[in-house]
Amino acid sequence: MPRPVNADAAATKQRILDSALEMFGSRGIDAVSLRELASDANVSSAMIHHCFGGKDGLRQAAIDTMYSQLGALAIEMGQLLQPGVCQSPGEVFDRAVRFSLAFCRKHRSSARLLMRDVVAKGELDAQRQASTNDPFLTQITTRLGEILECTPSELRMPLHSCVTLVGRYAVSSDNELMSLTAKDTIEDALVVAEEHLRTSVRMLMRLPPN
Repeated sequence: MPRPVNADAAATKQRILDSALEMFGSRGIDAVSLRELASDANVSSAMIHHCFGGKDGLRQAAIDTMYSQLGALAIEMGQLLQPGVCQSPGEVFDRAVRFSLAFCRKHRSSARLLMRDVVAKGELDAQRQASTNDPFLTQITTRLGEILECTPSELRMPLHSCVTLVGRYAVSSDNELMSLTAKDTIEDALVVAEEHLRTSVRMLMRLPPN
């Protein structure tokens, strides 16, 4: 049975978007031409215009996708702080590191695009900062403050450092991680990286090592 036309159109649109996320994340948005995007997605430039209205529309769609994916991660992190989910603050952060590292490795293109944008501007886009990052930090630090018996303001910078550290390793290439950990496979390298991050995050949050 032939595939429905709308299914093929949706698959084409997703393929273009996947290519954009990968290329924008690895090279930067301004360094990628519409022709290169079309070639990578195996479509015509006219198809990109049809699906997204051109490069500017595709740029916005890629950014929206990035924040949508990271928003899903923020929701999962919030769930870990619900009463009864974890037995101790240490378990909260151990599970947060494990989940967020795996999530960002899966969505590495989006994570790279975000980090590239922050490095270029020195901060998140003001609108996104107000709508995503600030509410996330407020929610997490408020709940953590209750658990750790300290003020949310005391936790903002340590928590931001934890997020940045995990994000940096999440966007690493397989070769970089294997080199840093002296492991021959990416699977073994990720085990070492995760343990290192768990230890580092506990230190940043002033939690017991075990």
